[in-house]
Amino acid sequence: MLLAALVLVCQDGIAETAWRLAKDPTANRDAILKLGPTAMRPLLDVRTAELEPLLGDLRLLGADDALVRDLRRPALAGKAGGVPAKGLLAYYGFVDRGIPDALANQIVDITFERGTRESHLQKICAKTGLEYRAIRGRIVLSTADRLWAWPAPGAVDPKILRQAALDLASGPVEARDAAAKTLLSAGEAALRFIESDDAESTAVMEKIRARIKPPALIETLAVERQELDDTGKALLKLLRESTAPIDFNGYELRDALAILFEKADVKWTLGKDVTAPVPAAEVRGLSTIDALWWLTVPWGNDVAIVDGKLVVDTRANVAKALKK
Repeated sequence: MLLAALVLVCQDGIAETAWRLAKDPTANRDAILKLGPTAMRPLLDVRTAELEPLLGDLRLLGADDALVRDLRRPALAGKAGGVPAKGLLAYYGFVDRGIPDALANQIVDITFERGTRESHLQKICAKTGLEYRAIRGRIVLSTADRLWAWPAPGAVDPKILRQAALDLASGPVEARDAAAKTLLSAGEAALRFIESDDAESTAVMEKIRARIKPPALIETLAVERQELDDTGKALLKLLRESTAPIDFNGYELRDALAILFEKADVKWTLGKDVTAPVPAAEVRGLSTIDALWWLTVPWGNDVAIVDGKLVVDTRANVAKALKK
């Protein structure tokens, strides 16, 4: 029970800190920004007009200057009458394919005051019940629970999760019960620590995965979370320092990858279970690692280094490959 309590305290501590700082967002601006994206979900629960500018800054944390300038450039007053919500949102960024299908048939009527593209987007989001966030060089529009997972990934001490996974696999009955509660409370953040394939560990993993409906848009690729040898580190460095030459709208993933790695000495393979095309991936000028994120994660896939080779496969298959 102690481990489970520690997890809950850690999560509650983030929320309580965010709520306390939100009482004076002007004076506490730097402290709130230091909390980073983990503060968003708690702050959305207490949002006020005074807090809104700071929420805007949190949404754009990590975005390059050009993206921020584009979103905050002046926008004229106007009206969007009888317009499909999905099409209107797509004008501002990538509309997450994992959000409810109801959006596809939603028609909106909105009158915009003179402001910025960001203020217009905020009004559309308020109308549609969505949020936006800068991820890997672009604006992503989705639900708050998919943009900012809660409990927040990484908010739980990895040492706690690692010990809980060990206790679940080989500890006494009392320790296994407490460990299961700890891992379930941590959610998806706990999955990478569960290495055993015994019945109890497998059952906990299945419960965690079943609760991720829909799965949050994780911000990193598996290759960025791996423990890599020198060869793997060199490959990751190459991916970060090279850039995507073109956009890949409508390309099949295999063709997109071939072009992406055309001038780089990268050995790669595409899993047989990956069948979907890439209907929208605007990545020109982004780093290759960011382009890979856009070519994979939004479509349910992932990337890892296995046996010195870059593997692009479904999220589940990548997780299995890393456990071998």
